[in-house]
Amino acid sequence: MDNKIPPSGGIPATREIKATAVGRKLPIVYFSANQDIARLAAEAGADLYIEKPFDLDVLVTLLQRACGDVVDDNASPAAG
Repeated sequence: MDNKIPPSGGIPATREIKATAVGRKLPIVYFSANQDIARLAAEAGADLYIEKPFDLDVLVTLLQRACGDVVDDNASPAAG
């Protein structure tokens, strides 16, 4: 989630997404060039925060961490 996402911004969008995703795992990785936003993002429900500019490898690692639980929880046994 970018802090400057239109129309209302990342904090309200994060709150809205988390409010509508009650009971479901929906990780949100928040990113901004303003480190002061990290606390606000966490309060809004962001699961992880990364400061811009960021390294692509760091972003991939964070996304894997954030999505790992979702994939594990939603995995079904392979048909075979």
